[in-house]
Amino acid sequence: MKDLRRGRISVGAATLVALALLTLALGTYAGEALQEDPFPHAEHQGLFPVCSGCHGGVPRGEEASYYPAPASCSGCHDGVQQDEVNW
Repeated sequence: MKDLRRGRISVGAATLVALALLTLALGTYAGEALQEDPFPHAEHQGLFPVCSGCHGGVPRGEEASYYPAPASCSGCHDGVQQDEVNW
């Protein structure tokens, strides 16, 4: 019986994380717009197939790292290979 409860808790936790990541992907968190221009998630899916690749703080509940630092994007967005990012 304990194993069954653990499985339900794991599924419940995974569902909550998935919903949080979906909320981020839709561009809203706590009812506020995240940025003026929505982030082009579809263009980055192939590079970062798992949401936590950029939003590592969400599963851990660390608000400070919900979003990647702009410096982490500058490897590609260097003004030569890709346009620079400013946010």
